[in-house]
Amino acid sequence: MTTTYSDLENTTSICSITTNADVNADAKCRISTDRVRQTKVNSMLDASLRDSVAFRIGFSVPEVQAVFTKLEEKNVLHVWAIVSENDRRVYRSVYAKEKEIIGMYGGVDFDFNVVPSHGRDPQGLISDPGIELAFLRK
Repeated sequence: MTTTYSDLENTTSICSITTNADVNADAKCRISTDRVRQTKVNSMLDASLRDSVAFRIGFSVPEVQAVFTKLEEKNVLHVWAIVSENDRRVYRSVYAKEKEIIGMYGGVDFDFNVVPSHGRDPQGLISDPGIELAFLRK
């Protein structure tokens, strides 16, 4: 059976508490796990989205050296595709993939960027601590 996000969204767990008092020796309690599970599901979805976008751009366009991503609240995914040089043909290929990705993920706002490395190491081009390297061509 596959568990979906909607299955987890309003889940609660039941636990037993045993007390030393004679009254109510086995009291039942309900612990809501909404926030914990939602955070876990959101983290998995975030990673999956970043990986999917990076994979689609990085593997589909052979000239892409690296892809960096940063997911912000309110469903905004910033994406930096690193290419070796300014080349209109390569940029058009990347733009076509970006357009495809936008159509696939209707609930996400994207901020796409194409950055030429000009012979520099792509890993050193983007240095913000919140930005993750999601794809690197070896």
